[in-house]
Amino acid sequence: RSDVYSLGVMLYSCLAGRIPFEHDDTGELCERHVSQDVPNVRNQSSLVPVELADVIKVATKRDPAQRYQCVQDMRNALGHSIKSPAPPLSGEIAHK
Repeated sequence: RSDVYSLGVMLYSCLAGRIPFEHDDTGELCERHVSQDVPNVRNQSSLVPVELADVIKVATKRDPAQRYQCVQDMRNALGHSIKSPAPPLSGEIAHK
C-alpha cells in the first residue's frame, strides 16, 4: 500500500505541477506526509476532473487500510475516472 501512496503522490505532482508538501528539512517533509492529508489537486488545477482528484485522495489516505488495497484496484479506479468527459478548456488555454 506504500506503492499506492507513492503513485498517488506522483500523479498529484504530474497534474499539479508541484509536490504536495515542501520543506527544506527532510525530517519535517517526512512528518508532513505522515501527519497531514495530501491537498486536493484541484486546489492547484481546476482542470483536473473531480473523479481523478478522488482517485488521488483515496490513494494518498494516511491510513493504509483506507487506500486502494493494491495497484490493480487503483488502476481500475483510474480507468473509470478517465472515461468521464474532460472539462472544457478555457479560452486562454485553448488558444496556446
